[in-house]
Amino acid sequence: MNVGKGVIKVVDKFLIVKWLLSHVGVLKELSAIVAQWSEVTTLAEKLEIVYAVAKALLPVIDTFPLFTAQAISEEEGDQIMVTAQAAAGIPIPVLVSVVVPIVSALIQLIRSR
Repeated sequence: MNVGKGVIKVVDKFLIVKWLLSHVGVLKELSAIVAQWSEVTTLAEKLEIVYAVAKALLPVIDTFPLFTAQAISEEEGDQIMVTAQAAAGIPIPVLVSVVVPIVSALIQLIRSR
């Protein structure tokens, strides 16, 4: 797997969702925000959703384990995804294709500073 800049590693994806599970209130807020993702059609509308997700994460982003290397197995990762879907009602495809990339981008920005 290519682990170059801008590519989300599988472990990072699971780690992000596991971290979000420790902030269920924020995860539920994200669910309400991204629920409209498939309904919006313009880039401006999608950017508004990205902004809203980033804004919702601001109060808790500093709790993300930036420099902690954690190995999460595929099996544990699958369970994390199912748990997140149950906790917040975010479908796994939306979680993986919308929420995780936004969180990952914010984390990369923080790491680069």
